[in-house]
Amino acid sequence: MNEIKEIRDTVKMDQEVQWKCKVAEVTAERDVVKAERDVLKTKEAELKMERDVLKTERDMIKKERDGLLAKIARL
Repeated sequence: MNEIKEIRDTVKMDQEVQWKCKVAEVTAERDVVKAERDVLKTKEAELKMERDVLKTERDMIKKERDGLLAKIARL
């Protein structure tokens, strides 16, 4: 009876060790994915800022064009 209990305890400890290893692996993978996500978010923010700059430049060019067209129309 005592031997069965020892075997049961040994199996239980082995299972706990396996689960702890698996949890550590998954946690490490999660951390990598989070880091990749943060890099992508930063890149997204950079691209949005660049897009906004380009839109501003486009709007300035359109405004300049409209002014020139109005000037030509008055001639």
